[in-house]
Amino acid sequence: MAYRVGARFVTASQDNPFLSATATVAVTETRRRPLPVAEIRQALTWAVAEGAPVVTLKTE
Repeated sequence: MAYRVGARFVTASQDNPFLSATATVAVTETRRRPLPVAEIRQALTWAVAEGAPVVTLKTE
């Protein structure tokens, strides 16, 4: 699913010359509430810095 989201951003930017988009998707499955926002943000920051389109966070 995460790779499909990224692919749709690429397709949208190809179809529209005024849209330049890059997507990085973070995937996690957790029962923990509230959601681990800080951990998700850290994973996204790492993924963007590394050029990784998808990052998966470990479950508890």
